[in-house]
Parts: sequence; structure tokens; C-alpha cells
Amino acid sequence: MSTIVVPFKDGDTIIELGGGDKPTLKGLLGLKIINVDIRQLPGVDIVRNLEEDFSDIGMFDGVFASYLLEHISWRKVAHFLEQCYKILKPNSYALFVVPDTYAQMQKILEKPPEKINLDDSSFLFGGQEFSDNTHKWLISRPLLHSMLTHTGFSEVEITSLASPDARDIIVKAYKGEQIGEQTNPDSVKLNLMGRQKPPT
Repeated sequence: MSTIVVPFKDGDTIIELGGGDKPTLKGLLGLKIINVDIRQLPGVDIVRNLEEDFSDIGMFDGVFASYLLEHISWRKVAHFLEQCYKILKPNSYALFVVPDTYAQMQKILEKPPEKINLDDSSFLFGGQEFSDNTHKWLISRPLLHSMLTHTGFSEVEITSLASPDARDIIVKAYKGEQIGEQTNPDSVKLNLMGRQKPPT
């Protein structure tokens, strides 16, 4: 389990995209969480297909998505990021937790071919126990950074999730120009359990 500081403060209304029946932020003291998912599940507040337009859903103090971005089609991920930008209030953050597909592939390529197994496919391509749990594009740090800045985010910070096997990254993107003046003294800590199953 890893602990990260989320850039949200007490009283913020945060939209969690793709939280499913176990939204990561639900229950965090002081935050109002709106959970949006493609499936009608317990804990889901709004059912929407996040590969389509969702900019009419409202404006929020923060956007959060944990292990969702890789499930958006590579044909639609630029549009998805644009939608995230549109629903984010000025001087606010979007926070994404995603697998670093490039690092995952490097890890798998360290194995001899005869050691490759089906767990490696789950690692790269998703669990696939339902149709939307499929990884649909290759994520690397430079590519994601470029896409976010192209979308309009003025500051993008990418760090490693402290998990030696999972190869996951935390992406914090800021909407606004005055990043040096923006502080979050009341930011809360979040214990995050990586969902990616490492290859064995």
C-alpha cells in the first residue's frame, strides 16, 4: 500500500471518474465525492460512458481517476482529457493514477520467453473479467505529459507510486497559470492500493 498526498482541500467537491463500486476517495474526511462510472453499481452516483462527452456533468474543485485512463480507447483519450479539463474549475487539479505501460513492458522483457505466462497478459491488457476492463493504449510518461500540456494544463507532475512491482505512476495536472501562488495547506493523505497485478 502506498500513501500519496491528494491536492484537494476540506470542502472541495471532487468528481471521481471510473470509481466503480469501490471509489477510492469515498469516505475521505472533508471531501464531497461524486462517483461516475459506466456501470450502475452500489456507490455510483452518475452512470456515464466516459469515452463520450461528459462536459455537461458540472464543474468541480478536482478531478480524480484511479486506474481508469488506460481503459479509454487510444482513439478517444485526447477527447477524454479535454473533458476533464472542461469540468475542472480554474486553479484546480486533476489527479490520475495509471500504469506506466512502457515500464511494464520493460519488466516483462527482462524475463526469458519461456517464463512468459498469462499473468503477463493481465498485467498489460487488463483483467478482462468484463468488457470494459481492457487496457486500450500504451502509456509512457513523456506521452502523457505531452498530451496533458497540449490539452491546456499549465503544470504537469509525474511521480512513481511506491510499488516496486506494479510500475504505476501518479499524474498531477494543474489548470491555471499561477502555480507558484497556489497552495493546499489542508491537503489530505490517501492510502492507495495498486490494482495492477505484477508479472510473476
